[in-house]
Amino acid sequence: MGNIWRNHSAIFITYMIAIMLLVFVSIARPGYGNIDNLNLLAVMAAILGITSLGQTFVVLTAGLDLSIPWMFSISAFLMAGLSHGQDEALFYVVPFVLLVGFGMGLLNGFGVAYIGISPIIMTMATNIIFQGLLIGITGGMPSGGASGRERPRARDDARDQQLIPDLARDIGFRASHTV
Repeated sequence: MGNIWRNHSAIFITYMIAIMLLVFVSIARPGYGNIDNLNLLAVMAAILGITSLGQTFVVLTAGLDLSIPWMFSISAFLMAGLSHGQDEALFYVVPFVLLVGFGMGLLNGFGVAYIGISPIIMTMATNIIFQGLLIGITGGMPSGGASGRERPRARDDARDQQLIPDLARDIGFRASHTV
């Protein structure tokens, strides 16, 4: 057991901190630890994990992809805008969005591999291009809709705005904020 602890203590400590944070936030914010929220966190963690895996391959080839945020944003915009909240439309929308993402990746790859632009510069440039493209198309306003099966529940905005100051007070810090 001592050998396992010595070799993997950082992993154990990381999990212990994550569990303590989950307990702390669940106490400070009742309902945070419910199954629906934990399911949402698991889905978001899976997306982040897949993204991290892709970024790992880029880093292993001495690069860095800075275009991911707006590639995600364009993909989300296309999914919502083309499906109009209808699950049946996903049959053709998902392949189309994957094709668009593939095209954006090809643009980055072409600039890096064939033109010889540094990966960090190329992906920063395409990130700005993708941002401008999306803002230009949408006028900065969202469109589309969510599936009819799961509608988000109404939030208590007053409580949400008070959460950070309450947490800061509870752990002994004085919170200053502007609204």
